[in-house]
Amino acid sequence: MARSGSAANLALPDAKRLPQLQACGRHTKTSTIGMLLELQSSGALEGSDTERQLRRQMQTATEAHSKTMTPYGTVVQRVYLGHPKLEYWDICHPFAWLYHMTRISPEFSDVMHRCTDGARPLRLVIYADELIPGNPFRPGTSRTLMCIYWRFVDWPSHMLTRTFAWPCFSILRSTIIADIDGAMSYITRAVLRTFFPLEGASLERGILIQSKDGHYMVRAVFAGFLADLLGHKEITEWKGTGGNVCCIKCSNVHKRARGPNDPRGVGLDCADQTKYARRSNEEVFAIVDTLAIQNTILTGPQFEKEETRLGFNFVANGLLMDHSLRGIYKPVDHTIRDWQHTLTSDGCANTCIAETLSAIREKGYTLAHVRSFTSLINVPSKYGGIHLNWLSDARMKKTYTDKFFGDDFDFVSNHPIIFGEILL
Repeated sequence: MARSGSAANLALPDAKRLPQLQACGRHTKTSTIGMLLELQSSGALEGSDTERQLRRQMQTATEAHSKTMTPYGTVVQRVYLGHPKLEYWDICHPFAWLYHMTRISPEFSDVMHRCTDGARPLRLVIYADELIPGNPFRPGTSRTLMCIYWRFVDWPSHMLTRTFAWPCFSILRSTIIADIDGAMSYITRAVLRTFFPLEGASLERGILIQSKDGHYMVRAVFAGFLADLLGHKEITEWKGTGGNVCCIKCSNVHKRARGPNDPRGVGLDCADQTKYARRSNEEVFAIVDTLAIQNTILTGPQFEKEETRLGFNFVANGLLMDHSLRGIYKPVDHTIRDWQHTLTSDGCANTCIAETLSAIREKGYTLAHVRSFTSLINVPSKYGGIHLNWLSDARMKKTYTDKFFGDDFDFVSNHPIIFGEILL
């Protein structure tokens, strides 16, 4: 019997259609278009749009949100940078975003309203980190992006644990940031001034957003920058472990000091918190003000030694030199340690691995033995595979560990958590 020539698509049962819809993927325009086309072909969605038409409609809808007008301007606005490669910087203005979101989402409006019921202002946190699209091990920094996000830590815990609750302020190429006078420290000045401008609407003075019962005021204070070690160095002009005084919150932690009686202070081997000399925000401001004066007196090499001694870089166009922001930004109070980096790459776990490999080496085993052993380990798929280049000879030189810790450093007898915190 000949096959029918009808082109009509029979409706698939849910048992078959739902797996096909799930296979379309999520969170991208392409996967969403694939799902819409699948719904059309199954008869569950009216219409006969092509992939090209759907893509155009989605792009128009996306731009419509960005162009929405609010009392604080459009959702997406432009900031003048004056860079040859990027004269204007597109940002998602936080006040316009809040107003727009509370207007289109009653649930989000209720969350904001509940958070502002008390007399205490909300607490704003800004997060910044670099992203390398594609292969992160690819050499070169031309594709690296700096991503800047923000949130109120007063939002409910079920929101704080979700990535969608970090509204994106903007994304900017790292190569452009590096070419700007003041680099990332200048960019954070612009970010803070967006939230706390000298004139007009400001979180410090309060902004109006919507609810089902009418407009209400939201006030907030700056609670700090959340970043890794490199991020804090770029934001605060702090030298980190590149300076002798290598803790932003302590004035007596000296990276070369060893033992309890070193005249330079306490070293990285110290686990006794009572020995740390905590410094104030005013002390940090005094240091950069001193560097500003010495920059006009000392020669280049002499001034660089002074920066190393004090543990801060002098950036004339940077955040710490903006006196108008000193009532908003406090360098000691507003340095929030990223626990992930403290416990892993910049701190305890990384140090434990180095010490373990040193002990293995002393027993006569080589890195080749370790790599052969790790290649036999199967980890859960959600964690990805183990890359053998993690244990390459170049990254596991014994001289690195000896140079950092010194001969008299006994990691096992000290408290690892404290050691990890000192690095930040």
